[in-house]
Amino acid sequence: MWILRWPIVVLILVFVIAACLLPAGAVTANELAGPQFAQLSQGLADNASSANWLQAGLWYGAAFCLFVAAVRLIRRTQAFWAWLIGFGLYGARWGLARQAEGVGVPTSLDAALADYGLLMLSGLLLVGLLILIVDAADRSHWARRDA
Repeated sequence: MWILRWPIVVLILVFVIAACLLPAGAVTANELAGPQFAQLSQGLADNASSANWLQAGLWYGAAFCLFVAAVRLIRRTQAFWAWLIGFGLYGARWGLARQAEGVGVPTSLDAALADYGLLMLSGLLLVGLLILIVDAADRSHWARRDA
């Protein structure tokens, strides 16, 4: 399963950096620096101004748990449970953002495809299914070595 393992690790690390740490860092910089941050990067400041500390904490927690899952994949130990906690934290952040916007869950396919956060959540779910497959292969490998 080494063919699946390393692409999954790279996907998780890219997700941690791009979808968790950058937005959380933008929220932190916006809260701490205020107007100075808004002058530096208008796009990040606009996105960060709509989020709060709770959402930033959920992003940081998801980044930590997903990073732990990537390390556990590299070490060939069970990574699914760390991924599951990270997925739950990222999903909770998406739900809080939807609630803050006053928008419910998308009911049509067009609305679902237009929701960037839902697409990221779906991609993370697909990565989790691949992690489950790799973990099952690792478990069977170690069971054969013990027997």
